[in-house]
Amino acid sequence: MRSARAAGKDEPLLPDRERPERSGSGRRSLLVSVFNVVNTTFGTGFFLYPKALVANGVGIGLAAVCALLALVVFSLHSLADAVGRSPASLTAYPETIGYFSRPWCARVISASIQIYLVGAGAAYLALFSDQAAVLWGSPPPRWVLLLGPTVLAVPFSLLRSMSAFAFTSAFGVLVNCVVVAVLSHGAAAKLWRDGVAPQQCDGDDSAPSAGAAFATLCSTVVFSFQCHSDAFIPNLRSLDFPTAAARRASASTVIHVSVLFCATIYVSFGVLKCVGVGMRRGRRPAERQSGGRRRHTARARTGLPKSAALVPAPLLRRSALPRPRRPLGRHHQAAARVALPLLHAALPPWLVGSCRGGAQDRFARRPRRRAGGHAPSLCVAGLALGGAPLLPRLPLR
Repeated sequence: MRSARAAGKDEPLLPDRERPERSGSGRRSLLVSVFNVVNTTFGTGFFLYPKALVANGVGIGLAAVCALLALVVFSLHSLADAVGRSPASLTAYPETIGYFSRPWCARVISASIQIYLVGAGAAYLALFSDQAAVLWGSPPPRWVLLLGPTVLAVPFSLLRSMSAFAFTSAFGVLVNCVVVAVLSHGAAAKLWRDGVAPQQCDGDDSAPSAGAAFATLCSTVVFSFQCHSDAFIPNLRSLDFPTAAARRASASTVIHVSVLFCATIYVSFGVLKCVGVGMRRGRRPAERQSGGRRRHTARARTGLPKSAALVPAPLLRRSALPRPRRPLGRHHQAAARVALPLLHAALPPWLVGSCRGGAQDRFARRPRRRAGGHAPSLCVAGLALGGAPLLPRLPLR
């Protein structure tokens, strides 16, 4: 049987792919594939959903997420249709997308699947511009300015190589596991030592919380392992297109999973907050009074944690001292003043809202001091390499 679409365009005649018989396993694989592609496409950017609701309201936030969700599901069905109709020799992602009859449709599908790349780049940029300052001390500004272009350029450069995508995706999961282990140890130590929940910051009001980074990276690891274990792409070659009832079941499954995920995030933040408040109430009155925020005391000027007022100076460990921030040089200041407003204007406010306070604080001229340790640079470099998204990968044949 010959392809009528190919015959009408004077292209090489290719036999149509025979469709398998409809079965329950095909519908089950579709549900698994829809669930995986939603987790994969939203990626790290989807974990900023609570902040989107707080900044834009519940109505606008839900409408935006549902619109993006519908676009992703449409892209999944279109990509599955392209894989099913294309010959087995087309194993590259651009070639398979280009097999569509209409170029504009192929561009829309490709752009909707690549939305995750921009979201992941913006999320990593916001995460490591401020969250790293809370967790590891402020990284050098030159690394922060280079982080965004690196994270955005690496995944796009790997679009032509599916094997490179597989390696980078697995490496990203490994890096996230290491970072989650470091964050878990730091959060537990802070909760045990200071009696303060991770999301309650001891610094300025504009400084972000360590709990946000902790919850984001934990969720990323869980969904990354889920996407890898269920083998998303091998189902596309043998995927059976369901009826309207199966499509409605898929949509309801996606909605239920999204609501359950958002509820889990909010419950986790609520538990952390309740634990922190309960431990603070359980402390002695003198300790609670001395642990208050006083901006005109020596402890407030030095930036020591709240429990440092009760510890003699010789017993203070070196790790309790704050790591100084390195100021921006003249060239970096000029580049930052041009790049950051463009970034804020191009991206939604809820994506870059967490990086505004720290970016403005870095413009202040301060005496040059050495930043302690190599952890910030190693962290930024590792997550720049591991920032490639967990996009669907076509099987290499």
